[in-house]
Amino acid sequence: MKDNWTEDALTFLGKNTLIFAFFTTLIVFLNQYLPMGATLLEKVKGHKIIIVLPVVATLAFNFFALTFLVAAGSLLALFFALFFGSAVLVHLLLKTSETKDKLFETVKASFYSSRVILFMLVPILFLYPVKKGIFTFSVFMLIYCIAYLCSTVSFYWLLNLAAARNYPGKKSWLITAVPILIITIAGLFFALKFLPKMAPLIS
Repeated sequence: MKDNWTEDALTFLGKNTLIFAFFTTLIVFLNQYLPMGATLLEKVKGHKIIIVLPVVATLAFNFFALTFLVAAGSLLALFFALFFGSAVLVHLLLKTSETKDKLFETVKASFYSSRVILFMLVPILFLYPVKKGIFTFSVFMLIYCIAYLCSTVSFYWLLNLAAARNYPGKKSWLITAVPILIITIAGLFFALKFLPKMAPLIS
């Protein structure tokens, strides 16, 4: 049973990661690769476009597929570490002699909480209108911070439910705030420290 639970929970994490990676790749394709392809086609005139277009389309597909694979692999490693690490930290802080075998169920619950990462698709998709000049980079920063806070609050709520069930009698609401606080600080630090440096590339 535990093996099945592990497989199902990890599969759920993988599906959410693939969804996130697909839309991330789509935005990279629209914002970066498509303009480059359009520039190449602008230089082709007449009947030559019939020859060049299939080549450009094949290159576009290959770039999309390669970017998707790299994004999916990197994001899966990142999200696995995030959700697994959060569960382990909660378990170490809450375990007692009676609940020392609850790590597996806490990890499983953490993986099943991975749907919260889809909140971050909002700022990812927002990159396209920002690139087109419809919205400013400041608006993107605001959307990013709101989506990130929604993700962390949702994750806290779901992780706290699992902790309260697996470690009764403990102050789970307080302990589960520890990994969430670390994640929140790290995300906001990234937004304030590194995102502004990426503004020329984004907009």
